[in-house]
Amino acid sequence: AERHLRNAYIPFWKRPRRGRTGAVLLNLFEVINDYKQKRKMENYDILQQEKEVVPSGVRLIMLLQGHLREILRREREGRSLIHVYCTGDYWVAFERSGYGLLRLFPNAESTPMRLECYPFPLVVVSVTAAELRSYARRHLFERRGDDYGCLAMPAHAQIGYRIWHRQETRGL
Repeated sequence: AERHLRNAYIPFWKRPRRGRTGAVLLNLFEVINDYKQKRKMENYDILQQEKEVVPSGVRLIMLLQGHLREILRREREGRSLIHVYCTGDYWVAFERSGYGLLRLFPNAESTPMRLECYPFPLVVVSVTAAELRSYARRHLFERRGDDYGCLAMPAHAQIGYRIWHRQETRGL
């Protein structure tokens, strides 16, 4: 009778169950959740360590070396989205997305660059992770992975892109 009263205050899914042999069977739900929590924390720790160890500039160069074609394809196809990529403490956008990001964040930094593997000058616009986080609290920001996300581009954000691009890349 005492055992029954002890279990009355514990939800049924958390009560230990006994099998035929009398051994306590673990609640599968709890085991799975514990495993997921441990994996999330391990993955989070690993990502944080990587972001702390590798400087933002180095991560930007690694991004350009490994994903330049994919980035440029996204810029050609997705004109209604601002594609942003995480480089540690900064989120960066390229070309049209960069112009849209600059229209949303007037204090953003724009950097024109020329790459050996691409014949045309490229403009990179960067904002701090804190600025983007505060913007994402009020607006739609869709994360597609740890280092990539999309923002909705306002309709007026593309007006003047060509003039801006010409001015930014004039000296290259």
